[in-house]
Amino acid sequence: MRFEPLERRDLLATMEGSVFSLSTNLTAAGLSGDLTASIDWGDGSTGVGSVSDTGVGPLQARFDYSLDDNNFFDTQAKRDLLELATSMVVSQLGDQLTAITPGGDNSWSMTLVHPATGVQDFEISNPTVAANELVIYAGGRELTGTSLGVGGPGGSSATCATPGFCSDVATRGQTGAAAEPPTDFGPWGGSLSFDTDTNWHFGETTIGLDNDESDFLSVASHEVTHLLGFGASLAWNGLVSGAFFTGATSAAANGGSNVPLSGSGHWENGTTHNGQEAAMDPSLTNGTRKLLTQLDLAGLDDVGWEIVDTQLTVAADHTYADNGEYDVDVVVTGSSGGSVSTSVSETVTNADPVVSAPGNGTVLVGQTVSFADIGLLTDAGFGSSESFTYTIDWNDGSPDTTGTATIDQAGSPGILTSGSFDATHIFSSTGAYTVSVTVEDDDTGTNSDTFQVTVLDVSWHNSANVFDVNADSAVSAVDALIIINDLNANGSRSLSTPTANTVPPFIDVTDDGYLSPLDALQVINFVNDQSSNPEGEGGREPVGVGVKAASNPLRNSLSLSTIQPVPKRRHATAIITERVTPTAILCRRPADEMWCIRDIRRPDDSQSSPADVWEEQHDNSTFDLQLDSDLDQIIEELLG
Repeated sequence: MRFEPLERRDLLATMEGSVFSLSTNLTAAGLSGDLTASIDWGDGSTGVGSVSDTGVGPLQARFDYSLDDNNFFDTQAKRDLLELATSMVVSQLGDQLTAITPGGDNSWSMTLVHPATGVQDFEISNPTVAANELVIYAGGRELTGTSLGVGGPGGSSATCATPGFCSDVATRGQTGAAAEPPTDFGPWGGSLSFDTDTNWHFGETTIGLDNDESDFLSVASHEVTHLLGFGASLAWNGLVSGAFFTGATSAAANGGSNVPLSGSGHWENGTTHNGQEAAMDPSLTNGTRKLLTQLDLAGLDDVGWEIVDTQLTVAADHTYADNGEYDVDVVVTGSSGGSVSTSVSETVTNADPVVSAPGNGTVLVGQTVSFADIGLLTDAGFGSSESFTYTIDWNDGSPDTTGTATIDQAGSPGILTSGSFDATHIFSSTGAYTVSVTVEDDDTGTNSDTFQVTVLDVSWHNSANVFDVNADSAVSAVDALIIINDLNANGSRSLSTPTANTVPPFIDVTDDGYLSPLDALQVINFVNDQSSNPEGEGGREPVGVGVKAASNPLRNSLSLSTIQPVPKRRHATAIITERVTPTAILCRRPADEMWCIRDIRRPDDSQSSPADVWEEQHDNSTFDLQLDSDLDQIIEELLG
């Protein structure tokens, strides 16, 4: 495995419970086959990532085993492994090599070290080499000493009828190879030979690679790199100065310093790049695998090869359950060989909880009030250690209520953690109180919400809002209906002393200790006035019971100002708001009561005597005052 530099990036902080999108770059040098990425997210979980494609050069190798006299490559599996090792190196080269096509007076011979015998300058006459093709003769023999393999480029000689043919043979179209000194390299190919007495591990992976075995894939890729001119070309030799290699690309990969050499053709033994031993030092430890590093490819770059872009991108998404600093480790593995890794640091910030208080409400003074779910909370975090405390400020001078919230549902990616808490309280004084509910998580993140509590005396009358019968902080026809239903069930009556168990509803709208249809009518008039005049301007006063709708210019000109209850009949003082005179009175006779308008006065003529329009004996008269038809219908139903 090769390790890339530990990458400490200033990433935009990700919040717990939010999706963190990882995108990190690595080099694919030394990888072969299908690439897969495994990720350790640093929070105890692992995953996989997508891997982008990398650049692949145009070069191909053609293998010739005709000189393998010792049958080293006696199985297809061995040949496949050699071809894989070669592809891992050659695929990273972007050069375009011209073809060598002998014919006529153009002839040439390739020379090489015979892979089975070791004979130098073994000659093969007039082979054809295709464009972008490297020809490799491979075999095995007993090597001297501890050598595991030998490899190098071949030589050539040519007879040229045309100058271009000789150039093709010598440089393969790489103009720098003909410079003085050479700055490029363009071989036709070369030969490889492997020791026949070595205990080899012939495997694409390191599974089964024992400590007494030498890894063939590592040795083969090493020798192919020599065949390409690493330590074995004029371009290389021109960059050797004493015991150092001075190639600019190699020095840059080596932290800006020339690379120390072992002999003239290898990096110094033990040379590393980003913590991984270089493939092109002179030794390989049994039981281990090492493939090309960026430093090794840099050596080929300095020889003149064009290295294709070997960068790949690993991308993946992850949701962190809790805040913290996480080291994310990424490993990319080639199915046919090699692996690279990198690490990035991710900061995950805490997400404040969100709390919701209940709606506004009305309670009674001195009573124990139970607030179920006084706080409902959610939190994006879902770590196993998530916990929440709450504080309730009643804003009435009493001590705050504190405690630990109950987690009702543990969160997960895409699902919020949710919780709740209850409370009880006694308000000792009437008034309006703003109650504040605050939640704090285990990482000191807080959030607050408020609601209003109106505290009333124990009474049939809602002193905070006389028309809000059911104490829901809103006035609607429902409030009138509550009184109407009570009247239908129990009739008009004097009200007993209330208790905390009997109120609300606050049915005594007029606050006279007596329940009658007038209490409902007060609410009806208020609702009607609000719906007719939502801005609260120009509204008419409540209209008296018993007035029947009719078409007349007096529409909305009379308003009921005072009503006093008397046994068996009701009377009212109505005020004429315009200088007109009503024409008639309607008196209705319910089962046990009589209702009518009694006294009419002109507001601009207070000295005039009230007109006595009491018509006790007539029940079919009409009072010429028009009302809205829907209100008239409600009144008729109320009295009917």
